[in-house]
Amino acid sequence: MLAVRPVAADDPALAALLATAPDELTAPVPDRPAPGRSLLLLAVRDEVPVGCCTVRAAGPGVAALDALRVRPDDRGAARALLASAERFARQLGAAEVRLATEHAGTVEVAGYRPVRAEPGWYRKVLGR
Repeated sequence: MLAVRPVAADDPALAALLATAPDELTAPVPDRPAPGRSLLLLAVRDEVPVGCCTVRAAGPGVAALDALRVRPDDRGAARALLASAERFARQLGAAEVRLATEHAGTVEVAGYRPVRAEPGWYRKVLGR
């Protein structure tokens, strides 16, 4: 079963994810979350960490999703992390989420669209 939960930057499961297959994961290591303004999320399948990301307030009405990292052999973890990040973004009062990625297909399936003026960046307008 896949579950996504908030974690601290020093969480042992996050450390295990980053240590087991750093070359298989994409994006940099997530930053330490700022309380109330950002959240570090960890995806775990059957007690095995399979992905992580950070979501943070990035400006009025905008949240940024940083460091989306998912094991390439895990199906569904990226979408689960995106959905959890979007829920937190709504709690921050964000009307849209932005992220930079080289994996367009993954985020486009989840409703993200390219930002024309910023190659490699994608955005999703959040419904209420």
